[in-house]
Amino acid sequence: MRASRLPSTLLATAATTLAVAAAPAVAAPAVDGDFPVSGTPGQLTLGPDGNIWVTLSSGDGDIAKIAPDGRVEEFRDAKLNGAVGIVSGPDGRVWLTEPGRFVSFSPADPVGSATEVPAPQIRFVNRVVVDDAGVLWTASDDNVVSTTTAGVVRSFRVTGLLSARGIAFGGDRRLWIVDFLGASVISVGRDGSDVQTFDVGAGTGPQEIAAGPGTQVAYTDPQNEVGRITPPGPPLRTQLPLSDPFGLTFAIDGAWWIARFAADDLARLTPDGTVTTLGGFPPAAGPRWVTSGANGTLWVSLLNTRRVARVSGVEAPRVDPPRTDPPRTDPPRTDVPRDTAKPTVRLGLSGRAAAGARALVVSGRVSEAATVSATLRQRVAGKRRGGSCVKPTRKLRRARSCLRWVTLASAKASTRGAGSVRLTLRRRGGFAAGRYRVDYSARDTAGNKSATKTIAITLRARRR
Repeated sequence: MRASRLPSTLLATAATTLAVAAAPAVAAPAVDGDFPVSGTPGQLTLGPDGNIWVTLSSGDGDIAKIAPDGRVEEFRDAKLNGAVGIVSGPDGRVWLTEPGRFVSFSPADPVGSATEVPAPQIRFVNRVVVDDAGVLWTASDDNVVSTTTAGVVRSFRVTGLLSARGIAFGGDRRLWIVDFLGASVISVGRDGSDVQTFDVGAGTGPQEIAAGPGTQVAYTDPQNEVGRITPPGPPLRTQLPLSDPFGLTFAIDGAWWIARFAADDLARLTPDGTVTTLGGFPPAAGPRWVTSGANGTLWVSLLNTRRVARVSGVEAPRVDPPRTDPPRTDPPRTDVPRDTAKPTVRLGLSGRAAAGARALVVSGRVSEAATVSATLRQRVAGKRRGGSCVKPTRKLRRARSCLRWVTLASAKASTRGAGSVRLTLRRRGGFAAGRYRVDYSARDTAGNKSATKTIAITLRARRR
C-alpha cells in the first residue's frame, strides 16, 4: 500500500516561542528548564533534526517542536486526528500513530510534507517504535501492526494478547508488548511466531515498556510498581508506592528513567533493580512521558501544567583509569593472559533509503563491549593533480578526470557488552543521488581494533 499525500489544506498556527539561555553544564542530573505549550503534551521523541517533537491535545497546535535551548514552535494540521505515538523514523521523517493510520512528516516542513499510510488495524492507538531493519511497529488490541517507510503495511494477531499498550524492540531482536487487561508482558517474533508470555501479577495494569542492556526490558505499572525481565527468567517487580509510574526511557547512563505522575518526580531504575529519584518539577506538575534527548538530556511531558521540562547532566558511565600500583619487589606474573583478541562487528543498512534522506541508519552486532565508529563517504568527480585526485577548480579544468571519496558524516556508538548496535549518519541538507560507502570498525576496551569493513550504498532519486 503506497503512502498518499494529505490534502494541502493544512494550517500552521502562530508559534509560541520562548527564548532561554542554553542549558548550563551540571555536575549531576537536574531539572534546568520547563517550557509552556498550548495543549496537553503527550509522547515525545528526539527528531532527526536534533529537536524534540511532542504530540499535543486540546491546544492551538497538534504537534510542537522544542529546540535544545527550549524555544517552542507549534503546528496545526487540520487533518490530524488524535496522534498518540511518535518516533524518529529511519528515513529522516517523524512518524505518528493515529486511529486507522500512520502519519509521517519532514521536520523541515511539518505541515506541507505530511503523508498518511492507512492501517485500519490500528483501533486503540499506542506507541510506535522502529526495529533494526527500519520497519515501524505498533500494537492495538490483539494485533501487531507494522509499516515500512514506503507504506507497506502488514499485521498479525498475537495469541493470548487481550489489550495491547506499550511496545518495544528488544536486544533479542523480538517485539515486547504490554498487555494491560492480561496483566502480562508478551514477547513475539517479528513474523508473529514463538509467543512467550510473562505474568506480571494479578490485579496489575501494566502500561509501558522499554528495552535495556542486552536482552533485558523494563515495564511500568501505574499500580505503583515497575518490573524488569531478563528472558527466560520471570519478572522482577519493584514497588514504588503512591507514585503512578508511567512513561519510561533507557538513557545513556545505562538506566531507565520513569515519569511518576503522582509523585511529581522521575525514578531512575538500574538493571540490577536499584531505584533513586529526581525531583525539581513544579508542584502538581504531573510528569507522564519521558524521552532521551541529545547531549545528556531528558525531556518530560508535564500534563497538569502544560509544559515540557528539560533535565540535563545525564552522563554515560565513566570508566575508571587503570590503577597504578607501586613498584613490585617480586617478579611480575606471566601466567595472566593479555586480551589481544580483536572484536568483530558486522553492520548493514537499516531500511531502504533514497536521495533526499537526511539520515542513513546502519545497524548490526558487535562481539563484545566496544566503541563502533562509522564514516560515510560519497563518490564525486575530481581532477588529477600530481598523484592525487582533488576537487575540480578552474585552474585544473584541463586536467584528467578522476573519482574521489568525500567524507560527509561520521558517528560512534558504544556497547556495554556483546549485542546489537545502531548508528545514525546525518546530513542537514540531505543526501543527493549517487554512490556512497560506509567504512566501519570497532575498538574494544583493551584497545584492540577490528578490521575496517565497507558497506556500498547507491541512493537513487525518489520516483514521482
